[in-house]
Amino acid sequence: MEQLAELEKSLKKESKLLDKITEVPKNIRDNQQQTYAQLEKKSLTSPTLHIRRKKIRYTAGTATAALTLGVIVFCSGFVSPVMADKLSQIPVIGSIFERSNDQGLRAASHLGLVQDTNSQDTHDGVTVRASDVIYDGIRLSLGLQREGRSFEGSFQGVQLDADGQPLENGKGGVVWNPENTMGQGRIAEVLIDGKPMNPDKSDPDAFKRSIGYTMSTGPDQDSMILTFANNNAVEHGVALPDEFMMSLTMEITGIHEPFQIDVPVKKDTSHTSVYNPGLTKLHEHLAITVNKVTVSPATTLIQITTQNEGTISYAYLNDQKALALDHEFYDDQGNELEFVGAQGWVDDDSSPTHYKQVQDYLNGPISENVKYLVVKTLKYKVDANGNSVVDEQGDFVKENIPELEFKIPLQK
Repeated sequence: MEQLAELEKSLKKESKLLDKITEVPKNIRDNQQQTYAQLEKKSLTSPTLHIRRKKIRYTAGTATAALTLGVIVFCSGFVSPVMADKLSQIPVIGSIFERSNDQGLRAASHLGLVQDTNSQDTHDGVTVRASDVIYDGIRLSLGLQREGRSFEGSFQGVQLDADGQPLENGKGGVVWNPENTMGQGRIAEVLIDGKPMNPDKSDPDAFKRSIGYTMSTGPDQDSMILTFANNNAVEHGVALPDEFMMSLTMEITGIHEPFQIDVPVKKDTSHTSVYNPGLTKLHEHLAITVNKVTVSPATTLIQITTQNEGTISYAYLNDQKALALDHEFYDDQGNELEFVGAQGWVDDDSSPTHYKQVQDYLNGPISENVKYLVVKTLKYKVDANGNSVVDEQGDFVKENIPELEFKIPLQK
C-alpha cells in the first residue's frame, strides 16, 4: 500500500505534465487505444465464459491505478527516470492463471480458488517464482514465472506468438526452442513432503504408484504451467495427499545452479461434485461404461471403461491391438468441452477376445446450470490399406458411433 501511495503522488505529478501537452502524438494515441483494448480483454470484469467467475486480487483503488499505469507504460516517452523506477517495482497485473489460455484455470481464479504462493529462488540474476497453485482433487496446477533477464527462447520450450499461442511450423507441429537455448526450464525432481513423488521405474508396480505431470505453455514466453493428475484410472493407483509440501528442483539452460522451489499445497473440493452414472452401452461386442463424472470450477473429469463382451472387431483396434477409439464431450447446449489431457491403462495381454481399458479424460469447466453431458464415442477412420485418414488441416478423421453415445444427467 505504501508503494501505491507513492505511485499515486508520482502519477499526479506526471499527469500535470501531460495536461500541458496540447496535442497527443499519433503513436501515443494509438498506444493508448491498444492499452484500453488490452484492459478490456483482461479480467477487470468477468469474461463471457459459461462460468460466472473472476477473482480480482486488488482493491478498487489499485484497479484505478492499474488503468492509469497501462497508459503511462505505453506513454513512456513522458515518464521521468524516478517514475520509471517506481513502475519497475510494480508486479505485472494479472496472475499466470488469470492470463492463461486454460479456461478452467481462469475460472478457478475468478472464483477465488487459487492459493497464493510466493516461493522463489534466484541464481545469476534469474529468478524462478511460483505464483499460483490450485488443487481441486482432480488436477494440481502450478504457475511458474521466469524473471530477471531477457531470453530469446521460451521458458517451457515451445515458442509463442504475440497472443500467447504456440507458434506453428506449417506442418501441424509447434516451433520449439533451438537446442541448448538459454533460459529453458526442466524439472529435475519433485518431492512430496521430502520424499520422491514417484518410485524408481524398476520398482514393482511403479506405474500404479506414479503420478504423471505435464509442462505446458503459460500466457507468455517467461511462464509455464505444471499440471499433476491423480492416477485415478489405474487399478490401485495412488493420489496426492490432501495437504503437503511440494518441492521442485528446476534446471535452467545456461544457469549453473539448480533452482529450489517449495510450494505448500492444500486440496480444495468445496466446489467439486461427483456423479457415478455407471451407464453401459454395448455395440459389436464393445462395452463402454461411463463410470464417474467429477466436476469442479477448473476441471471436468470423465472416467470411461472399455472392454470386450465377445470378440472385438479389428476395425476398432490399431496395429498394436490398442483401441482406435476416441471420445468427445458436450454440454446440454452442444458446446464441446475443452480438452485438457487424458491418462489411463490397458490390460497387458489385450486382444480382440480379452480387452480392458480405463481412461480419465480431463476437460475444461462447464456451467453450473448444465443439466447433462453428452459423451460421444468415435472411431478413427482408416483407408483400404489400414492407414489413418487425415483432413486438409492434417487432423485425423473420426466417425461417430451413435450406438455408443451417452446422455449423463448432472442434477442431484
